[in-house]
Amino acid sequence: MEESGVKTVTGKTVWSAKIQQMLKNKKYKGDIMPQKTFTEDYLNGIRKKNVGQRTRYYVKGSHSAIISPEIFDKV
Repeated sequence: MEESGVKTVTGKTVWSAKIQQMLKNKKYKGDIMPQKTFTEDYLNGIRKKNVGQRTRYYVKGSHSAIISPEIFDKV
């Protein structure tokens, strides 16, 4: 992509960091883990990182994968 001049969303031509980020994001594999954050106070809209306050689940195959699980797991 760099050789062909394709730009990232932010207008950069360097793709290595973006591709590395994609290969670490489980959403591209087709899996998700909801409840990473939660709303502590709905009146004020205060959100907090979930570090054990709420139950978290790992959902495999929740949507179509962009990167095959085999390639994802190699990284």
